[in-house]
Amino acid sequence: MFKYVEWLVDSCINSNHAAATLQWRNRIDLPYTFYISIIGDVRVNQHPALASLHTIFMREHNRIATGLGALKNSWSDQIIFDEARKIVGAILQHITYNEYLPEILGSVIMNSNGLNPLSAGYFNGYQSNTNPSIMNEFVTAAFRFGHSMIRDSLNYHGTSLLFKDVFINPVTLYDTNGGIDSITKGLVDSQSQKVDNLITQQVTRHLFERQPGFGADLAAINIQRGRDHGIPFYLLIKKACNVTGNVHNPSIWASLKAIYHIPDDIDLFPAGVSETPVAGGKIGPTFACIIAKQFEALKKGDRYYYENSGSQAFTLDHHIWVSVGLLKDELTRQVSRRLRTRRSLCTNAWTFSATISAKG
Repeated sequence: MFKYVEWLVDSCINSNHAAATLQWRNRIDLPYTFYISIIGDVRVNQHPALASLHTIFMREHNRIATGLGALKNSWSDQIIFDEARKIVGAILQHITYNEYLPEILGSVIMNSNGLNPLSAGYFNGYQSNTNPSIMNEFVTAAFRFGHSMIRDSLNYHGTSLLFKDVFINPVTLYDTNGGIDSITKGLVDSQSQKVDNLITQQVTRHLFERQPGFGADLAAINIQRGRDHGIPFYLLIKKACNVTGNVHNPSIWASLKAIYHIPDDIDLFPAGVSETPVAGGKIGPTFACIIAKQFEALKKGDRYYYENSGSQAFTLDHHIWVSVGLLKDELTRQVSRRLRTRRSLCTNAWTFSATISAKG
């Protein structure tokens, strides 16, 4: 197992991709060189499962860009990039509204907030006066409900790896006996935890742990971030969402009142994540209210939303192309396909090699 990491100067940059070298040293101080991603979201390297999903979407972008380049010889590289980005963005939006949100919110809330994608035609509900900015309550508390769903381990190539052992550790991505294929298969095969007041100690005691017993606490970070951002307390948000009655298990609510002493002081994250789920959903009514309002604003306030009509719209043929789920097919292909060795870093932002040599 590797002991610590050091960042080195990046080794490959061109107009399309950039990568940096990550140097690992094992217990006998032999340095090994790996490559990590440099993309718009710096969190990509925090966990191999996250890096795998980013890589799948990146490969889908490259696959679409290659196809567009073959079809449109007159297009510049910039136009090809922009159009491929637009298509991949639409695929992600479709997955979010058509598959993800219904599981989280349930059909009643999906319908009441107009979140379901259309079965045909264009969405004509764009509102120029709708602000699609991300709400503080959404990003600081409600959309962090997924932290309660984290498992203790990552299923990988027939084994279980504790989460604390793979944080900021890309070694599994380079395993030519599994790599991203095995990571993705493990994610598909594994059932997440339910959303409740319990969060695995892998992230409440061992988050980004570098020395045994000295990890961070993700739940505590969430609570403190909410206070730092100045978001209202739980009962105020619950009232603003018109949520009435007791929406907690009595023992959980009693514990919250015992900890905080004054119910009006209860923080949004711990109270929201421990609510009883809404019918057909995974989260309670207060978090469901916040998340539904946010995605409604993102749909109605974004003129680039993939179902919209207008000058930036997809043609109906392209709309159907997105809706049938291109990425599903790509996921299936990538799970079943072995990683090629010696893949060019500058082509795909990763280097995969059958052997890893010590750096001299």
